[in-house]
Amino acid sequence: MKWAFVTKPGSATLVRSYLFLRSGIGIIGVALPVVLVIGAIILDQRFEFLDSMSSYYYSVMRDVFVGSLWAIAIFLICYRYDHLDDIVSSMAGFCAIGVSLFPTTPDGVAATPQQEMIGEAHFLFATGFLVALAFMAGFLFTRGNPEKDKVTDTDRKRKRRNNLIYRICGITMVACILLAALILFVPYLSDNRWHHQYHPIFFIEFIATWAFGWAWFVKGQTYSKLKATIQRRPFIPR
Repeated sequence: MKWAFVTKPGSATLVRSYLFLRSGIGIIGVALPVVLVIGAIILDQRFEFLDSMSSYYYSVMRDVFVGSLWAIAIFLICYRYDHLDDIVSSMAGFCAIGVSLFPTTPDGVAATPQQEMIGEAHFLFATGFLVALAFMAGFLFTRGNPEKDKVTDTDRKRKRRNNLIYRICGITMVACILLAALILFVPYLSDNRWHHQYHPIFFIEFIATWAFGWAWFVKGQTYSKLKATIQRRPFIPR
């Protein structure tokens, strides 16, 4: 059964399009936490971290946070590679939209019942977003490409190296999700006083975001493209 809008990675033009989408997702993922922190420090003129990346929705970096999520969502929904990849990436994209539309519960103020309910929806969307991306990095990216008839030893070595990176990124993201759940739901660890002091959720989200960003960097052959640009030679997708 062939699904609508599904294309096969055969032509060089389509391959470059896939690589561009992958690199774009990776760039936004890696840059987002850094930009949020530095932007807030510069514009607010005070050095501090918020309790989570989602908390920057209530800062001067709100537009950057929401805009980045929508950019990632559009990339993921438009991304087309294989049937299962399409399903998971689209789910991740819709969850990213949900994260932006349903902000987290505000810190340091008495939240209304409506804000708490919206915050719970935000948590579910954020969890679904990270789980979907972890599944893509740890499982989908490690699959082989059966359409390649000729695979050289160099290609095999590159695939093994890349698969190791994908699995590390996927495992890192899963570990971050579990650690965040532990901190948020275990009674002693869920005390907001040390959250405000050490911001554990922010740094966990930072690591998880970097993990998925680097996985997409590798999948988009970003290093090979940069190397080809520096050496001023044509980039050949692999």
